[in-house]
Amino acid sequence: MSYQLIPFHRQFHPGLSLSREIIVCSVDPGLTNFAIRVERRAPGKVPEMLLFEKKSFGGKVATKAHEEDGTNVVRIWGEMLDYMDDITPILDQVTLYTPEKQLPFNHSVDTVSQHFKTSIMQRYRDRPPYPVMMEIDPHLKTALLKPFFPPKGQRKKDYLKEASVAAAEQILTARGDEESLQILRGSKKKDDLADNVVQVEALFKLLEAEGV
Repeated sequence: MSYQLIPFHRQFHPGLSLSREIIVCSVDPGLTNFAIRVERRAPGKVPEMLLFEKKSFGGKVATKAHEEDGTNVVRIWGEMLDYMDDITPILDQVTLYTPEKQLPFNHSVDTVSQHFKTSIMQRYRDRPPYPVMMEIDPHLKTALLKPFFPPKGQRKKDYLKEASVAAAEQILTARGDEESLQILRGSKKKDDLADNVVQVEALFKLLEAEGV
């Protein structure tokens, strides 16, 4: 399944329709590379970037998040919640959250993702803007990346990351989104931010094909 809808409103399900304006929040969770993008998508209009950045939670201790006493993990969660408080004016507008599904063996990152989703559910359960949450399979964006894959015999270890950056640059260039391009190109580790762009674009192409 390319995406899984996670209903969490007790009173009603708000649904999703591409015929209405959607404020979508794409999240690529991580400890030292927590990438987030929020964009406004309206019928017949070019997507508008509202937030696009990468954060590091826990500083140097993030790489030791598996310590037995759990102190570092709690610190990371706390910093993430503080950050979410800081961007509350933007989160209050979001109608669709699309966190990327994490593989179970990646325990630390999976835990960060789970806490992000739980926090959103607690904040917006049964109150406006009644957002929808979709957990996105990382394979969904593969179709958009394939044109950027090198021939099989020439593929290096990070070819998927390089393809994601190339695809994101093409998408943002086509939109004329120079601000996002500058943010992406100015990042030392570009693939996390790139995944935000490509993932949402792939999802909306799928939703359009399904007639949502």
